[in-house]
Formats: sequence, C-alpha cells, structure tokens
Amino acid sequence: MVDEELQPRYENSYALIIGVNSYTDPSFAPLGEAEEDAEILADVLSSEPHNFRVRTILGEQATKRNILQSMYDLRATEPDDRILVYFACHGYTLTDRFGKESGYLAAFDTVPQQDFTALHMEEVLVLRRHAGAKHIAFIFDACFSGQALGLTRAQSVAAEKFLTRRAYQVLSAGAGDQTVSDYNSMTRLLINALTGPMISADGVYTLGDLGQHVQTTMAGDSNQWQIPQFGHVRGSQGGDFVFHYEQGVTLPHEIQTALYSENSHLRWGGVAAIIELLENPHTDPDMLTAARLQLETIAQNDTDERVRRMALHFFQMDDLKAMESTGKLSRREVLAAAESAREEMTEMQEEMQRDTGTDLQAVKDELLDSVTTQDRISSSDVIEALYAEDPNARISRSPDHPDAKPPARDLRQWSSVRSQIDDMLGELEDAYDEEAREAKYEDHNAPTLMRGINLEDLERSLRDDRDDEE
Repeated sequence: MVDEELQPRYENSYALIIGVNSYTDPSFAPLGEAEEDAEILADVLSSEPHNFRVRTILGEQATKRNILQSMYDLRATEPDDRILVYFACHGYTLTDRFGKESGYLAAFDTVPQQDFTALHMEEVLVLRRHAGAKHIAFIFDACFSGQALGLTRAQSVAAEKFLTRRAYQVLSAGAGDQTVSDYNSMTRLLINALTGPMISADGVYTLGDLGQHVQTTMAGDSNQWQIPQFGHVRGSQGGDFVFHYEQGVTLPHEIQTALYSENSHLRWGGVAAIIELLENPHTDPDMLTAARLQLETIAQNDTDERVRRMALHFFQMDDLKAMESTGKLSRREVLAAAESAREEMTEMQEEMQRDTGTDLQAVKDELLDSVTTQDRISSSDVIEALYAEDPNARISRSPDHPDAKPPARDLRQWSSVRSQIDDMLGELEDAYDEEAREAKYEDHNAPTLMRGINLEDLERSLRDDRDDEE
C-alpha cells in the first residue's frame, strides 16, 4: 500500500556512520582504513548539498550496545525524513543446521564464535519496522551473501514518484565468499560519486543509480573478483532513496560519468571536455554555469593532483585575463605566464599518458562525440566564408556577427576550425601589426580569433596568397 500522505521532499535527513579498524578479538584481522573512510563519508554527508545530521561512532566506541542505542534513537523520525546507516567493519555469514544463512556485522567487542555478541542483520534492518522515515538506506562496506541480506528487486515506478513511496535499500561491498578490499574501497567510490557530478542522466540522483554504478565499476576494476550486492528489502514500496536533485541544465551524461570514474585518465578527459565547453562561446549559458561549477568541484576535491591542476589551470587563465584587464599585468607578462602554464599542462599530460598507457586526446575526443546537436558547422564552411568575394557574406557567416544564424555547438568541429584558422593566421603573422598579432592570442576560441582583425585586410591577404599559389 502506497502512503498517500508522503510529500515529494524530505523534511529531515539523518546518518549514522560506524567504522571499526581493530577489534578486541584478535581473530579479526585489522582493517586499514575503515575508520578513516567513515570519517570522510560523515564529512561529505554533513556538507552541501546533502546536509545530513550525522552521528559518528568509531573504534572502541562502536560496541554492540552503543550501536543499537544509536539505532533505537532513529526510531523517532517522521514520515518525510530519510535515514542513512553506514557500517565499515568486518561482516560474515553463518549457516544454521537447517541450511539458512544469516549475515552478521562485527562490533568492536564481538567474539566470532559467540554470534549473540555480533549484530545480526535483522537487528540492523529491523529499523525499517519502527522508524517513521519513508526512506532508509543501509550501506555496508562489508561482505555477505545475497541470501543472507534477503535482497529483492524493486517494482518500477516513475522518477517523480520516488519520494512519495517508501524505500528500504541495502548496498554491501561483496558477496559472502569475497573479502572486502581496503585498497579498492567501496566507500572511496561512494565518496567520489557523492562529491562529484551526479550519476543519473535525468537529474535525479538516487541510491539505485549509486548501487548500479558501484556494482559495475567494482566488478570491472576487480575483474569480477569483488561484486557488490544491491537491492531492496521487504517493505519497500517502489520508492528510491534520493541523494540530490540536479537543478536546471546538467552536463552531458557521458562527461559526467567520466568525471566520477575511478580511473584518473577518464577524469582528465572529462576535465578537458568541460574546458572545451567553457571555451566555446556558443555553449548554452546554463550549460556554462553547470560546467564551471563542476570544474570548481574537481579543482578542490579530485584525488589525483594532476587532474586537480588541470582544472585549476582553467581558472588561472581566467585570473591572468582579469589581471591584464585591470592593469595589474602587462600583455607581455600575461602571454609569458600563459605559455609557461601551457607547457606545464603538456608535461603533466605526457606523464599521465605514460602512467596509464592511454591517449588522453582520444579520451577527450570520444567524450566530445557524445555532445550532439541539431545544428552543425564544418570547418570547410568557415574557410569558405573567409575566402568569400562578398564582404557581407564573410561577416554574416562569422559566428560573432549579430545577424548570424544560431551557431553550431559541435565542439570537435570548432576545434578543427580553430586549428585551421590558427594555422592561417600564423602564416600571415608578419603581415599584421602588433595589435593584430596579440588578437590572435586573445582567446583560444575560433570565433574570437577574428576579433581585432580587419576582415577586409585578412581577405585581401588570403586572396593574394591564393593567387600566388595558383
């Protein structure tokens, strides 16, 4: 039965975060980063845009009694609230004499042979029977069998109904016969997703999206050795735990996917694609805003310093332009600084290509191929416009002209156009005065390369060159 009174929003958000590295019983091997992962996740959930009220229990404080008491406190939640319960600890499965499997979570004071000292899975999942919250997510960076978790598939509903139906969902790091890898932590993958671009192409970011992403990524990265388990437990009514709504325009889905990949070379390609969006003067203004926000997040949070520096490079170029416009730096100083920064980026790109064995330019191009538009322009169109006999034709076909038709947004085409125009201007460099030469470097976008250059002079020079060749 669907709760008709549930609203399409959350009133309050609560998270209980538990991490245990070492245990009183030495038969449990210490976990290297469980507590650190728990602390990082707690910080992420308590920050924008998630804004959970977080309670964290770590190490020797994570006794069975303390954990159960904290879970009991969550029973006081209201119908339009959401709860996230997270464990980073040892998990194991026991089979009784009837062949039924049961999953257990190890608290700090658990003795493996005495199952009553551990947290039986039902002791954790029973929260859904007593808490008022319509959505409860249980995330276990631990391993159990799917049978022990009792997972089921959810009934399919429209995205707009996720918030008005109850959902009780579980995500665990692996199956019962697998060992959780600290090195390839599921939690780190979650953190990257929660701090990076949204996963879902429809702008609604759910635990279902996250579960599918974690399953696919970890199974692929581990060569099918570690396969996370994800699903609903009894009582779910077709809802889905929603982390965040994307407002307005979002980046193309393929670029977003690359930006939260575990592979740094894919994130690098995503950053390069974002920069192409930002440098294209014909990108939709809302898309520009989304791209800039994503780049700011990457510059601050990406785990690979080279990817962070790649993102920072864009903002450094912006700063240089601003300093020139205010007179703090001369044109010559700006050009020198820009050239130095470009050389640094080239060296880092070559280093990453050696480390990953990947052609980063090809990665970027593949991502830009995913940007589809109805209006396209070819490089030959622009070259033809530059050679046009009629000056008005040349001007009307310039993307900067106010009477021009809506410009194309195919970024790879503009990249080709930019390259060809740049080559032509380079060949004619000695024919222009200092102002025209500086205009060549004013912006890397093909349309703005023509700013500050007299089109008739350019046409005359191009025509003379063509006559000489003939």
